[in-house]
Amino acid sequence: MLNDSDHPRHSAPCHRRQFLTRMGALAGAAAILPGLGGCETAEMHTAPPKKGATLNFDVAVDPFKPLAAVGGFVAADIEGTAVLLVRTAAKEVLAFSRACPHAFLDMAAAPASKYDVAKGVWVCGWHISEFKADGSAVAGPASPSGKLDKFAVTFDGAKGKVTL
Repeated sequence: MLNDSDHPRHSAPCHRRQFLTRMGALAGAAAILPGLGGCETAEMHTAPPKKGATLNFDVAVDPFKPLAAVGGFVAADIEGTAVLLVRTAAKEVLAFSRACPHAFLDMAAAPASKYDVAKGVWVCGWHISEFKADGSAVAGPASPSGKLDKFAVTFDGAKGKVTL
């Protein structure tokens, strides 16, 4: 058996225990990494809404308080349909699928998502794609062919009622 002093100086000795420890760490990392990647790329699919589906809410009560002001948005479930409600004007709320067409991630879960009042666009916080009121992508990785599923909606601000 060779001693550490018998090895040439240009190659570092690797004892069996060190080798096995390193291989175990690499194997563990290889097993964990695919699972971590799935967290970021988990796809979201939204079922089409039922015609006439309604959501009654009060903008003075959580979780709908953000809809009290232009630029506010909330994630909602309307009879099984995951939607993003965005207040774009005093008398207008738009309803989109929450799944971004770029990577099918839930836009409402991205911390940087917002409605840019000055530009009149919805900004998906995951990769900063921008969408016009008709759902078409105008900037970012979702453009030029990406489009949000947009749902026809009526909004009664006085009653706080959205109907798809």
